[in-house]
Amino acid sequence: MSDEVAQLWARLLERDGLTGFCTTATAQLIRWESRFGWTVSGYGKVAAKETPLATVLANLLPVPDAWTVAADSYLQALDRCVPVRAAVARPRTSWRNLDYELRERTESLALWHKLLFDRFAGSEEEDRLDRLTTHPALDGPELFYLQARLAHHRGDNNHAREKINECLSELPGHKGFRDFATEIGAPLPTR
Repeated sequence: MSDEVAQLWARLLERDGLTGFCTTATAQLIRWESRFGWTVSGYGKVAAKETPLATVLANLLPVPDAWTVAADSYLQALDRCVPVRAAVARPRTSWRNLDYELRERTESLALWHKLLFDRFAGSEEEDRLDRLTTHPALDGPELFYLQARLAHHRGDNNHAREKINECLSELPGHKGFRDFATEIGAPLPTR
């Protein structure tokens, strides 16, 4: 799957230019990215060759300006994913269908969010991370983790600890969350 998407996106970039490519590719990334890949069994030669679509997209963005265009296109594509019901204040209920969809999307796009964070944290385009970390089309522990990383990057360790505790309250065994909590001195949940 990832090889096919790489070929498709390379042709789109060639045909439509950077802006047209980013508009299409980021919308497709949101729909197609899968946290566990596309291989049904997850084993064997096919699974070993599979590449996350976030990595495929990143490889097609060789210069900083291309990343900015991609980030802006991605945020616009996320805007189109916001359900009407999300705009209305609602109590947080963990496993309603809408909540599940937002969490699933956020989990699937976690690598892309990490790549955006690594690219924009500390840059002039860091404001895109503010939009990303508060976007209503995303939710769940992976979003809280991104918020914690951004708060830590900005020196707000109290807020970072609060956010990583939210992550760990939902996924107490997540190694990445636990490692980050240790790094910033946040208390770990008891096993």
